[in-house]
Amino acid sequence: MTGFPIAGMIGGPVSGWAMSRLAGVAGLAGWQWLYIVEAAPAVLLGIVTWFTLSDNIERAKWLTETERDTLRQALRDDAQEGNAEHAGQLRQVIADPKVYLMSFAYFTFICGTYALSFWLPRVLKSAGATSVERIGWLSAIPYGIAAIGMVLICRHSDRLLERRWHGALAAFAGAIALSLLPLLAHDLTATLVLLTIAAVTVFVTIPLLWSLASDYFAGSSAAAPAIAFVNSLGLLGGFASPFAMGWLKTLSGTLNSGLYLMTALLALGACAMLCLRVGRQASR
Repeated sequence: MTGFPIAGMIGGPVSGWAMSRLAGVAGLAGWQWLYIVEAAPAVLLGIVTWFTLSDNIERAKWLTETERDTLRQALRDDAQEGNAEHAGQLRQVIADPKVYLMSFAYFTFICGTYALSFWLPRVLKSAGATSVERIGWLSAIPYGIAAIGMVLICRHSDRLLERRWHGALAAFAGAIALSLLPLLAHDLTATLVLLTIAAVTVFVTIPLLWSLASDYFAGSSAAAPAIAFVNSLGLLGGFASPFAMGWLKTLSGTLNSGLYLMTALLALGACAMLCLRVGRQASR
């Protein structure tokens, strides 16, 4: 999960460099070079993946024959349980209100992460960082600290075996940071501090939620489709957040109304997280 902020930490300066230093090279605009430069690693890794990763047990060269036999038997045992049993368990999962509570919480957290990812450069520009290259370097700060903060907070959550309050308090802190951005919109230092707090706290809600979901679905043969169901519903936030903030910005002329909407959603997500009493956390 830290791959997301690490990508932002690297991608920000690279984006600023590509748009400012490569503009006009080979007759292409800076934004065109941005797409080429940032797509190249993914394309190359796709080619490497094709030749290095195996898609079945027989082709996995790193497995011993004993390990292959173990996996084959596990697949046979799973198949013998029958599709009817799996379907029954999946229906039971889908009928569980906590699944929709998780989905809603995840939806709000995704809205928060997309709000930061899409609009962080614009917020920095409004605060006084006018150079594209400078915005790229400044944007690396919240992402870099977020990657470290995610690990530290999640380690603390693991030590206490507690997810709900860690996730809820992080969401509330992220909501407060976003709500303060409009009030300090012209102070670059304060804006950067608030963006950093928001990045740490909003990004960490996602691994905390999935830790809780993994505990909840543990032992169920329908765990994979149940988690996919929660993921599918929650990821609708990836559509809703940019659309809503862009629409509100068009109507009002500023990002303030959109930031306040994200604040409200994160607060609601925190409340939903607190309602998710799962397993060992039920007594907390």
